[in-house]
Amino acid sequence: MSDPVIRQAPSGRELVCFDRGDEQLLLSVEDLLVVREHRDVVEAALAADGRALAALGEDEAQRAQALRDAFAARSSKPTRAPDRLDPIGQVNVCNTLRCNLRCRYCYNEIETKEKKGSAARTVMSAEIGHQLIEALLAQERIPRELALLFIGGESLIDRAGMDALIRHGRRRCARRRVGLAPVIYTNGVLLDRDLVAWADKLDVSLVVSLDGPPAINDRFRVFPSGAPSTAATLRGVEQLVRHGRQRVRRVRSVTTEPTALLPLHQYLLDLGFNDLYVQAAYDQRGYHDHDEALDLEALADWYRTLLLAGVVISIHPFEVLLERLRARGRGVPNHYPCGAALQTLAIGPDGTWYPCHHFIGERDWALGNVRDGLPAADQRHRACVPVAARTPCDTCWARHLCGGECYHRALTAGRGYDGVIEESCERKRRFFELGVELLTDVKARRPDALAALLERRLTPLPFNPVAYEQDDLRIYHHRT
Repeated sequence: MSDPVIRQAPSGRELVCFDRGDEQLLLSVEDLLVVREHRDVVEAALAADGRALAALGEDEAQRAQALRDAFAARSSKPTRAPDRLDPIGQVNVCNTLRCNLRCRYCYNEIETKEKKGSAARTVMSAEIGHQLIEALLAQERIPRELALLFIGGESLIDRAGMDALIRHGRRRCARRRVGLAPVIYTNGVLLDRDLVAWADKLDVSLVVSLDGPPAINDRFRVFPSGAPSTAATLRGVEQLVRHGRQRVRRVRSVTTEPTALLPLHQYLLDLGFNDLYVQAAYDQRGYHDHDEALDLEALADWYRTLLLAGVVISIHPFEVLLERLRARGRGVPNHYPCGAALQTLAIGPDGTWYPCHHFIGERDWALGNVRDGLPAADQRHRACVPVAARTPCDTCWARHLCGGECYHRALTAGRGYDGVIEESCERKRRFFELGVELLTDVKARRPDALAALLERRLTPLPFNPVAYEQDDLRIYHHRT
């Protein structure tokens, strides 16, 4: 792929042009309008005067004029980040710091934090859980649905506490005609048929953490004794896939070295997951990706093939990109890396608030305690840094597709809370180019698939016993 070229429309609108041979893909930097057109039509539309239109045929001239009108129809002034705080609609609940695994890259650093005394309470009490619900319902503007994401440690260790909090929260929310959507993140070790049935009965979404087949997953995700954990996790996943009623089956994977993304995604799909989220680990050195996207183009082509065939699955971050394109530069994700402190908060087992779950136990970033209600507006404002206020993000053409670097990743890598890990920026821009092209292509050729993706109507996948027998990804490399 050739490098994108920055150009200006006659209206002054800044455009990114991606060369596609006889065609060009145009992206408006501020409002994310996307157009794909023949090169001659683009050149005529972007010409300073209208004389270039005369050199075109009637049909091409009309398309060029329509393109000029499209880029002039909306203001070319920069879009602004939302100027007021949204109500908190999601809380990442660290209901317990206890865990039955010792994943070597875990950001919670449970043992270290316990030794430092930063987490006097390792399991959330019922009182704190009730205060959490009341704080959310005390907001001046309450979202139509509140989401509680139980993250742990291993959240299922405190299943009884979660059950009680979910039931209490549903009763309290029902009185205000507010929905409550519980989500449980789990390493899968404690998953069994009984637990899957419990989650279905309470309408609780389960998200499994699994980095790949045993040869990959067992390198970092182990029991306290050092014994491998994958076999136990896969037994739980099989129960979820074979007996669960959840239409969306979510998996979260962490890569710790340069990784061929396509074989890993194919493996996770074969296990029965249809919502795939793979991300690189990070620490003080930055991301552990290096050339993580070695086969990003192959992954995009495979995803395109699935969507065009009507197999609708979610692959991160393509779906996030789709949401940002739909928001057209005016949504929270266009201006911030996430909803931390803006739409989302995290709470530790002792009731302490944090901007997000990555900061739990890091007292320098505490935002008060639930016993005093939600954090004050000025505290939340300080934790929300728009991409236009971050350097060099403010001059990057992809700023409203990106939203800026994760606060915790930037801080961990020594770049400051609102800093940037620039070594990863080129890879991100490469993804945005691929993603914009993929999504606009699918929209033109299979709009029903894109609509289903936006509405989270994902295709249920069958149980595939062959995937559960694999120790590594070799058969997927051969398939690729």
